[in-house]
Amino acid sequence: MSPYGRARKGYRRERQARERLQSEGYAVVRAGGSFGLWDLIGIRRIGAEPVFSPDVRLVQVKSNRWPGPEARAALLKDVRSYAGNVRGELWRYSDHAGLEIMTIGSRERSVLRPDQTRKPE
Repeated sequence: MSPYGRARKGYRRERQARERLQSEGYAVVRAGGSFGLWDLIGIRRIGAEPVFSPDVRLVQVKSNRWPGPEARAALLKDVRSYAGNVRGELWRYSDHAGLEIMTIGSRERSVLRPDQTRKPE
């Protein structure tokens, strides 16, 4: 696949992830093009006014392959540097198996079919 084709596929996968987060009630900011650690940042309020806390999800989106050990270690170090209710997630879209989500710093993985959504925590 050409670099142009990989970039288009990456953008398409980020768009799918953004739409899924928005359907779960998150406001989403795309950090694409910056080549930083996170592709998407989702923020949602938990609780009622005037006392609420933000629920923040930092998302790295991949197609078909998980990042290597060094990249996962960098993501873990970064997510641990934040205070509060912040979690990092790896979202891997497989061409054949759908979406798989791994929480950074956990061995927990969940496989989601296209019509499924995660239950709010």
